[in-house]
Amino acid sequence: MNSFNNNGVARKNLQKSKIANATGSQKNSKGATSANKGKAVFLPGNMKWLSSVAVPVLFALYAFFMLAFRNADYLYACQERSIFIFDSSFLDMMLQQPGGFLMWLGCFFTQFFYIPWLGSLFLIVMWAVIYFLTIRTFRISSPFHSVGLIIPAALLCSVIGIGYWLYYVKSSGYWFTGSIGIMLMFAALLLYSRIGNRWVRLTWMAVWAIGGYVAFGWYALLGVVCMCVGEGRFARERANGDDAADGGMKLLAYIVGALLVIGVPVVAYQCYSKMNFNLAWLAALPVFQVDGYVSYLHEIPFIIVAVVSVLLCLIPMKTKWEDIRRSSAAEVGILFLNSFIAIMIAVCVLSWNFDDENFHAELRTYKAIDEGRWNDALDEVGSMKTAPTREIVILRNIALMNEGKLGSSMFKYDNKSIPPATDDSLQVHMVQTNGPLTYLNYGRTNFATRWCIENSVEHGFNIDSYKILLRCALVNGEYDLAQKYIDIMKKTLYYRDWAEKYEAVNGDSIKISKLPGMESVHELHNNFRSILDGDEGLIEIYLLGYFSHTHNKDSKLLTDVTTAYSLISKDIQLFWPQFFLYASLHAKEQMPIHYQEAAFLYGNLEHQVDISGMPFDQELVVNRYNSFQQMSQSYLRQGMTSEQVGEAMRPMYGDTFWWFYFFARNIQSY
Repeated sequence: MNSFNNNGVARKNLQKSKIANATGSQKNSKGATSANKGKAVFLPGNMKWLSSVAVPVLFALYAFFMLAFRNADYLYACQERSIFIFDSSFLDMMLQQPGGFLMWLGCFFTQFFYIPWLGSLFLIVMWAVIYFLTIRTFRISSPFHSVGLIIPAALLCSVIGIGYWLYYVKSSGYWFTGSIGIMLMFAALLLYSRIGNRWVRLTWMAVWAIGGYVAFGWYALLGVVCMCVGEGRFARERANGDDAADGGMKLLAYIVGALLVIGVPVVAYQCYSKMNFNLAWLAALPVFQVDGYVSYLHEIPFIIVAVVSVLLCLIPMKTKWEDIRRSSAAEVGILFLNSFIAIMIAVCVLSWNFDDENFHAELRTYKAIDEGRWNDALDEVGSMKTAPTREIVILRNIALMNEGKLGSSMFKYDNKSIPPATDDSLQVHMVQTNGPLTYLNYGRTNFATRWCIENSVEHGFNIDSYKILLRCALVNGEYDLAQKYIDIMKKTLYYRDWAEKYEAVNGDSIKISKLPGMESVHELHNNFRSILDGDEGLIEIYLLGYFSHTHNKDSKLLTDVTTAYSLISKDIQLFWPQFFLYASLHAKEQMPIHYQEAAFLYGNLEHQVDISGMPFDQELVVNRYNSFQQMSQSYLRQGMTSEQVGEAMRPMYGDTFWWFYFFARNIQSY
């Protein structure tokens, strides 16, 4: 009975309590509504969605746009300047230096830039993992989730901002090593932050420092620094830790960490034969250095990554929406912070992107020439809105040569070029950017082979160099050497079919000469003089001198090239022998318009050759030349300078040899 009565009383009391709580809740709700009336309060759910979902998704889409759309040609060139060989010997070679495994992984993923959007997706997935690891490792609460995008944004800048350093960066797999290194470092740091036992934690720090340095280089040392700096914070945040606030543990972590950061590279130096002691603490970190010049500009993204990683270890960001919601000012502040971070990331990425028109035109033209798509190369050059670089001019002339349009279209394009526009003091040389491909297409396989090997020894063998070395070996009749390169290319992911195409004709010079893009190479190679000479690292100057002084009666193609180069040299004495040789070999053909323009100009300037009987085109040459002279003299009488006259006459006569002869001055090669 007593038990029954007590239970009944308890039920009545419980019902009263529920009614009271409900009434109080209604009153509080009304009070809160009244208190917040007129305030711009943001719903926590919307704010959480903004900081945790909307901003990261927008960043991913923006990154994909910058990579796969704005830089597709650049990404394709990146994988051509890298290589991954499915062979244990390739892995062994990479492991001969600290961080070699990281570079091996970087090369593996870089090959997917063959399909730019696919390689871009791999990068974005890695950055998504870094974003989530950042939030979990540092226990960043929802209002501050956008902070986790700073490191992925810096890594995006490191990929799309190097420009011409594409040809000079020596870090294998550069485009992925930073992302993989940071991703694995944060994973190691997350594990460290969750280990409760101090001795297990110190053991993990040592294992990561030693094994991580061997595999990932500099990123392991950065991880150790973050472990030491974040030790105090991690200890306070760990649940059920045995040393939650142990100052002695912090000191011990600092001592062990310092010994590891200093000692591991020193010990590793004794074990690696290919290790530079001065760079021991920067193993696997890209160093932008060439010919004694060091660019610190492109190391800024990696500095940002390191600094932000350390700061995240120091600055807790645990404020929750429930705390912020009590103040509309705090909500506005968080909204401003998220918006500011998003805008700054977008602006920094856009400004860091190397979007020079000539740079991208060079990449697209180079690819078209490499694949024998001559008309595509000419379309690319013809669509340019700025003055081209000398590389574009040279590649364009190769396309014109293969289309048989050198003498009729060479000056219809812009020939007044400008130097490469780097964003620092990097000195770009065409022997590194397009030299081997240019020499190959002109049949100078000795020079193409030489520069392929020299560049590869300095910056590493890659897909592009192996492709050129293979074709040079085939043209030279070095079939065993060609097979060696074929076997290497067959061990790649995307170039197996390409290699098998050449393997099918290896050993048959006739079939080799009939391959698309190889006809002119084979003819020019077979008609060159065998001489011992050098180019002094200036390919255009060498080609200009060689072709202008070469006379060959056995090749109509070579005679066309030598005549064209005699026009570029602007040397009257060199032009006339080439002109008459061309005329004799092409007796039944129409003389190209530019050769007519040169002959008519030189004949009227010096009268060394009687041109009265030559069949010049009356409208396009004779009448137009007379108009050209009359207009130029009229402008000069008005007091205009030569440069002003040239610009004034360019719209009407810029497509003639005459304009090039008089007004295209001080052209610098490099």
